[in-house]
Amino acid sequence: MVTLGLLLYFQYSFESNLLFSSRLLKYYSIAILMFPGLIIMGISLLSYYRLFGGINPLYIASKTASLDIHGIHKYVRHPLYSGTLLFIWGLFFIFPFLNNLIAVVIITVYVVIGIKYEEKKLIETFAEVYISYMKEVPSLVPRTKKSKKKGS
Repeated sequence: MVTLGLLLYFQYSFESNLLFSSRLLKYYSIAILMFPGLIIMGISLLSYYRLFGGINPLYIASKTASLDIHGIHKYVRHPLYSGTLLFIWGLFFIFPFLNNLIAVVIITVYVVIGIKYEEKKLIETFAEVYISYMKEVPSLVPRTKKSKKKGS
């Protein structure tokens, strides 16, 4: 929270330079980055809501953790992060100011580092099941083609 607070302070503490201006790029970023990012985030949040039963965990003891490898998780291991990164990069292309670029790069680095720590915990929790899942499914960017198995 402190890092987010500092980032927000930075965002609004001074006027920033416009790096480029392109209406076409703005429209493309909405269509290619922001809109798909919002859809992916929505699907992910619905999946997490279904998995954790809404607000039940707030007042009911949690059940044993299970690894969700269905739905959107068949394509990427961290779809909420993927959608968020698409969305914030889309925002940058709509508002291409220097302070926004710095913020987006910081958030991207933060997410990539966070994934490393999160995956260590997931390996501790799910062991070989998660390691196998990591080998089959990419972290943030889905593969365009299924990779061929050796010997096929």
